[in-house]
Amino acid sequence: GLNFLGMNVTKPPFDNKLVRQALNFAVDRESIVKLVLNGRAQSANGVLTPGIPGHDPLLSGYFYDLTRAKKLLAEAGYPDGKGFPIITLEINEDQLQGRVADFIVANLRDLGIECRLSVINFEKHLENIEKGEVPFFRLGWTIDYPDPDGLLYTMFHSSNIENGYNYCRYSNPEVDKLLNEARNETELVVRVPLYEKAEKLIVDDAPMVFMYFYTL
Repeated sequence: GLNFLGMNVTKPPFDNKLVRQALNFAVDRESIVKLVLNGRAQSANGVLTPGIPGHDPLLSGYFYDLTRAKKLLAEAGYPDGKGFPIITLEINEDQLQGRVADFIVANLRDLGIECRLSVINFEKHLENIEKGEVPFFRLGWTIDYPDPDGLLYTMFHSSNIENGYNYCRYSNPEVDKLLNEARNETELVVRVPLYEKAEKLIVDDAPMVFMYFYTL
């Protein structure tokens, strides 16, 4: 599965790609995996999990780089976080996820961003996300079948914004085109490169903070 921090890209300040990229560079995934999760996960370099066709272990993705994060945030119009609105990260009630969230809040504070936590029961949390009412939220996605379509099309195709699982409200015509082409192909050797191209575009657009891969 993939654990992530979703950002509703239709709501400010998350409608700014530079802000989303800055948050990705500000979160220290490696330390979270090591210190909070006791090494029982793998920091995520993208969307596709290990073991899924198309997973690229060499995909650079994002890594902890506070200097780069500050530069991007300044380019977005918020030097040292000045003028950046207070944001709220909504998470479900879970002791472990609470500890992870505390770490994230500290990371964002170092970026000059004040992030508050909202902790609610999972049912209400999911309901809020499905309605598009939450700008910033924690969620995990466990794959139900071993194919890149199960992650990429399901979570990032624009057709799934209102009636599916595109909770970030992400829309990129080029990504849609690649995912449609991949769905119409039957040979995996043809499909995988299309998914790889789509994933790179998604990672660059950063509609979520890609946290870590996990197994159940």
